Amino acid sequence: MHHHVIVFRWKPEADPEAIRKLADGLRDLAASLPGVVSYACGTDLGMRTGNDDFGISAVFESADALQTYLDHPTHRGLVSTYASLLLADKHGLQFAEENS
Repeated sequence: MHHHVIVFRWKPEADPEAIRKLADGLRDLAASLPGVVSYACGTDLGMRTGNDDFGISAVFESADALQTYLDHPTHRGLVSTYASLLLADKHGLQFAEENS
């Protein structure tokens, strides 16, 4: 299994409706692709000071399935339309489970 974990910090002026559209689009894309084991994204719960604003946690069957998601035209379009306009900062990583 291959994991994809991303956290975003939004610009102060980020539009909540644009954030919702980004999240909905990402969920819809993940639901349409083969090889997606699990996909979740959402707004920080505010349980810790200093956390980022939004996160994505996804699990894919293989590196190829993860790359298909990252390279998909819908993903690229969502990033260019919403994320790049809303983002103040982003951190991410991809990793494979030791036993995969």
